[in-house]
Amino acid sequence: MGEKDLCSWYTLISGLARFGRIDGARKLFDKMPETDDFSWNAMISGYVKHNKPKDALELYSRMMQKKRKGKLVCGNKFTVSSALAAAASNSVSVLGEGDSWPHCSEWVGFRCSGALSDLYGKCGSLDEARCVFDRTVERDVVSRTAMMDRYFGDGRWEEGLSLFSDLLNSGIRPNECSGVLNACAQQTIEGLSKQVHGYMMRSGFDPFSFAANALVHMYSKCGNMESAYKQCF
Repeated sequence: MGEKDLCSWYTLISGLARFGRIDGARKLFDKMPETDDFSWNAMISGYVKHNKPKDALELYSRMMQKKRKGKLVCGNKFTVSSALAAAASNSVSVLGEGDSWPHCSEWVGFRCSGALSDLYGKCGSLDEARCVFDRTVERDVVSRTAMMDRYFGDGRWEEGLSLFSDLLNSGIRPNECSGVLNACAQQTIEGLSKQVHGYMMRSGFDPFSFAANALVHMYSKCGNMESAYKQCF
């Protein structure tokens, strides 16, 4: 067999990683005479897929060291997304503190803002997560719901409800309302809850979904047992 080109190396490494032979993939990767974005991404994403976030971060740090020495062009958005996923699963919050990490604005430029916001949120840095969210150009229902859930999970009900109001005003249809109803229950805001309930009825929500249970809980917390009873029968 002749000398392998970059495409051949990538095909072998990604194939081994895809089928769980991650150690074999790493041995091949370390033997590569030169690497490119595709090979780095195959190896880093392979580690993430097979629940080895520390190995993924170690390799990403090595990639960035090569970049600083001028031996490598920075990885593409897929490489960065994989590194962010690894950091999030490992609760690593050293973003911007070490020179082995790209600056946050660089990551947003890679269109990895969703993964970066998720990382900050899982590390408990909600203000930083919100900063990234606000800088995201295309905020869809997934990113908006994720940011609301981070606020609700941290007990910052008013900020989460404010985001829900912004979501409705944007014309984007929410994919679920149980988190919002639970937030209303915690704050005993029956007026807003009724508005959300009305929206759910108009949009044809599933009466057997989690949102239906959230309605019962919300009306009960607000002291409106009659409305709570109606959701059950």
